[in-house]
Amino acid sequence: MLDIFKEFDIIDKDLLKKGVWVEYKDGFEVKVAGFNNSKFNNKLELLRRPYEFQIRHNTLSEETIEDLTCQAMAGTVLLDWRGGTTPFSIEAAVEALRVPKFFSLIVEISKAEATFYKENLEKEKEELKN
Repeated sequence: MLDIFKEFDIIDKDLLKKGVWVEYKDGFEVKVAGFNNSKFNNKLELLRRPYEFQIRHNTLSEETIEDLTCQAMAGTVLLDWRGGTTPFSIEAAVEALRVPKFFSLIVEISKAEATFYKENLEKEKEELKN
């Protein structure tokens, strides 16, 4: 008989929170947590508070919404990077996330279930040993 818990329990919840390194190209890697994690949601909620009236009345500009999302993602979804010309910092992450193609890449990685498969945790452990 099929054990549905073993069959479908393939996502590592620790990786969703702690993040996983994903290679993009030319040695550039990003460390990304799951998109809808509690740190991201809490940070976004805090950033949106001054705009509650505008949000309720649907008058907040798309530009402001995008900027708040970038600020919330920096350090909560996009956790780090290595192999680039700019060292990682929260400020650098916000600026990078304002570039639409980079933003889309990080969202895609952070929403892809395969990014957080348990087998990736084993790879992370092996890399730490080396």
